[in-house]
Amino acid sequence: MKNKQQRYTPEFRAEAVKLVTEQGLSQEAAAKRLAIPKGTLGNWVAAAKSSNRASVPGARSAPELEAENARLRKELAEARMERDILKKRPFLEWPTPAPDQPTQGVYSLNRVSVDGGQDQMQRGARR
Repeated sequence: MKNKQQRYTPEFRAEAVKLVTEQGLSQEAAAKRLAIPKGTLGNWVAAAKSSNRASVPGARSAPELEAENARLRKELAEARMERDILKKRPFLEWPTPAPDQPTQGVYSLNRVSVDGGQDQMQRGARR
């Protein structure tokens, strides 16, 4: 005779544990209501009590944490590699304009007096 082991979803297990822990049903009454063995429900309740995951909102499972850890390690390795490449790169000097050439795009505002004693602003190139 082949022994078939019943598989239960994590959602079903969580709801079964809630019947006992939050609604106050006994393990025996909850097991009868759900048509599952009392020992199975007892194991689920004991596991829920031993791990505090149910009491911590937003808690993640170990595989989720391991996946995030691996992703962050990869990201850190890439950042370190980029940093090392930039460290080894020689310093680049930007060409400076000759003293007789004006700097492009930079203007100073000079007040110029015109006929009639009115002041106007005039753009002049900075040297």
